[in-house]
Amino acid sequence: MKNNRFFVSVDFEDWYHLPYLDKYGFNKYRFDSYCEQTLFFFKFLKEQNIKATVFVVGDIAKQHAELLKKIDAMGHEIACHSLHHKGVNLQSDIEFENETKVAKAEIESIIGHEIYGFRAPSFSMTIEKLNILKKLGFKYDASFINSTANEYYNLMDITKFDHVEGIVYNINGLFEFETPTFKFFSKRLPFAGGGFFRLYPFCFYKFIAKRFMKKSKTFMFFVHPYEIVGTKFPGSKALSLKDSFRINIRRKSVFKRFKKAIKLADNDTKFISYLDYVEECNKNEF
Repeated sequence: MKNNRFFVSVDFEDWYHLPYLDKYGFNKYRFDSYCEQTLFFFKFLKEQNIKATVFVVGDIAKQHAELLKKIDAMGHEIACHSLHHKGVNLQSDIEFENETKVAKAEIESIIGHEIYGFRAPSFSMTIEKLNILKKLGFKYDASFINSTANEYYNLMDITKFDHVEGIVYNINGLFEFETPTFKFFSKRLPFAGGGFFRLYPFCFYKFIAKRFMKKSKTFMFFVHPYEIVGTKFPGSKALSLKDSFRINIRRKSVFKRFKKAIKLADNDTKFISYLDYVEECNKNEF
C-alpha cells in the first residue's frame, strides 16, 4: 500500500447492549435510543471525506432502518455486530452461526445489498468462529485485540495468521483487523476508541497514537452511539460509582476529541473502510 490507512468505525449498538448494565434490569424502552441521534456524526464524516464502517447489531436494525439507509446512501460501509450483542466466546458454534446468519440477512434486507464485515461484541471473537464467518460469506473480521484489560475481551492466538501489515492479518483468505494497544509495564492497554479513549487525557492519547502511527501503516478508531451523542446516561443514579464512571466519563467531549484525533493523521494517510481495504488487497493479489 502506498499510503497509510486509517479506519474509522462505529459499533452501532444502544445503551442496553452494554453488558455491565445487565445486572440493573433496565427495560430497554425506558430511555431514548442513542442510535437515532447519530445522523449528524455521519454527515460530518461525509463532509470530511471519511468513509466509515458501521457495525450494526441485528436486533436494532429494523428499528433504525431509515437511518441505516441514509448512512449507507452517504457511502459509509454497513457491517455486522452480531444479532443480540452476546459475547461470541460464550456461544456455541451452532448458536453463533444461526444468529449471525439472521443478523446478516436482516441488515442486508434493509440496505438492499450484501455485507462482508463482522465485529464481535466486546472483541470476544474466537478462532473457531472465524471459520463460520467465512462459511457465511464474510470477507473480514475486526475483533482481535491484544489485551485482557476489559473483562469481556477474548484474547485470540493469532500466531498462525499471516501478517499483512500493521494491524492487518489474514488466515485462509479471511482478513482480521486488530484494535491498537500499547504496553504499560506488563500489560497491554487499548486506547483507540470506546471507554479507553475517553479515559485518557487527550495529550496522552495524542502521544500514544502518533507513536503507533509511525510504526504502523494502518490505524483505527471506534466509537459507540452513546459516546457520539454524549448526554449523561439517564439511569446513572441507579448505577454503582464504578459503572457510572465507566459510562459517563468524558462522553460529552467525545465528538470534540474525535475531531482532534483525525487531525493527527499525516498527509499521506487515507481514511478508508475496512471492506475497501480488503478489496484493494485482493485486487493486488494478497
